[in-house]
Amino acid sequence: MTLFVLSQAALDDVLQKHAMFRAARMGGERAQLAHYDLRGMDFAGRDLCHADFKGACLDRADFYKARLDYASFSGACLRQAQMTKASLVRADLKNADLSGALLRQADMTDAEMQKCFLNEANLQGAKLVRGQLRDACLRGIYGADCLFSLCDVGGCDFSDSLMDCAVINMTAIDRPLTTQKIFVLSRDALQQHEIWLKSTGAKGRRFVLDQVFGEGLALAKSYLSLMHARGARLAGADFSDSQLQASHWQGSDLRFSCFARADLRGSDFTAARLNGADFRGARLSSFDGVGKKSVFAQASLRYARFEGADLRQADFTGADLTEAQFDEAPTQEKRKAG
Repeated sequence: MTLFVLSQAALDDVLQKHAMFRAARMGGERAQLAHYDLRGMDFAGRDLCHADFKGACLDRADFYKARLDYASFSGACLRQAQMTKASLVRADLKNADLSGALLRQADMTDAEMQKCFLNEANLQGAKLVRGQLRDACLRGIYGADCLFSLCDVGGCDFSDSLMDCAVINMTAIDRPLTTQKIFVLSRDALQQHEIWLKSTGAKGRRFVLDQVFGEGLALAKSYLSLMHARGARLAGADFSDSQLQASHWQGSDLRFSCFARADLRGSDFTAARLNGADFRGARLSSFDGVGKKSVFAQASLRYARFEGADLRQADFTGADLTEAQFDEAPTQEKRKAG
């Protein structure tokens, strides 16, 4: 089916009339956007309750803090849409594709989500009460602290999902869900690593997380150059704004982790799982201090974000870059991808 096209300016006019419709003002009109191509459009903060988006293409659209109660997204494509803190109470999401979508702290109470696709979506802290998810596909989702209460999830596929502290009072579930205990971080370990760095290894000890289960670790703004985290389970961890030069992450599970604005020059992510990871604004070029480049060889980077990151000389040989975003990422040398 051919989709209709709207400019952002024309869309803003439609949304203004919808706001008038919601306020019962003269000249108001419900937003009828079924089967429109609205990829990357801005809906942030808008009141779009009862809007019609059936069959629309909304990939990477921004619905941050939007009100979408009773809206219809049946059959719509919302891959990598930004829906953090959006209200989707009683929304119709049947057969919609929300793969890689950001649904952190979204409220999906009473939402109709039968046969929808939520593969590798981020539902951290989301609220799903009495949700109808029968036969939905939720492979590889990140659902830490997500509230699933009285949901019908019969026939759902939760394989490879991360659901720590998430499952509460499920109904009609066909298979068990597994969770992992959060690793308790010792601040002394960070201090010892800093001593180790300043003494060039003569004192203190290196910060090592090899084989550790530490999902959701909060390590933003940390000084962790040369750290090791090989084969670790660190999904959802926050390393934003940290110093991580020449660090080692080979074979680790880092799905949905945040490395935004971190200095990762010369780091090795060989064969790591980085689906949905955030590298926006990160430094990932070669590191002169050890004469090595950043490596993502054979890594899984589906839905990862690299906008504004410095990727010069970074090696992506054999990496899975499906739906990864590289807008405005300086690369000077062509990325290698198998």
